[in-house]
Amino acid sequence: MSRLKITKYVQSAFLITIDEVNNYAFDFGSEVDEATLSAVGEVSASFISHQHPDHFHIAHLRKLGGEIFAPQDVVSKLASENIPATALRIGESVTVGPLTVKALNSDHGPNISAPIDNLAFLINGAGKTILYLGDMSVPTALPAEHFDLLLVPVGGSKVFTPEEATSFIRKLDYHGRVIPIHYHGRADRQAGTKFKAIANDICSVLVCEVGESVDA
Repeated sequence: MSRLKITKYVQSAFLITIDEVNNYAFDFGSEVDEATLSAVGEVSASFISHQHPDHFHIAHLRKLGGEIFAPQDVVSKLASENIPATALRIGESVTVGPLTVKALNSDHGPNISAPIDNLAFLINGAGKTILYLGDMSVPTALPAEHFDLLLVPVGGSKVFTPEEATSFIRKLDYHGRVIPIHYHGRADRQAGTKFKAIANDICSVLVCEVGESVDA
């Protein structure tokens, strides 16, 4: 039986591994260190939710190798560095090996310097589905699709606070497993624990340390 594992890294970076051989990197931005990159090695593909440096780092993408999928503004930046990438638009899906990723809209909110493309991802593989909200700050309508695991940002400022994330999950009427992200970098380092304290009565919160893995 196929197995999908997710490993959380700093900020919003995470790795999807299917059957211990197919690796996919998501939002390996500037806060990911060289030791992590060396441990991860080459991947089948990298996915980028938006252009902010904590999610998008050209040197890391070069080292990770594999195909690259990102919003059009990120693809344009990569083209200027002679790095090929494929644009993902809202509602579009792409399949790389045993993994399929669908791009969804995610509202980064008003606390950013300029409007940008910002995606969430619905990730399918090994019979499991993960919903990654990207840098969502303003509650955003999502397709009514099943998912087994939710990755929600809780760092505050430019993403949900723990209270806002809890409210959003309550409106989703979701009671499954949730991994808080976006708080091991420059954001509130206690946000994951705070989120669990107020959200664990409506969903099952898994507060993962950097480098910790769970099965989807």
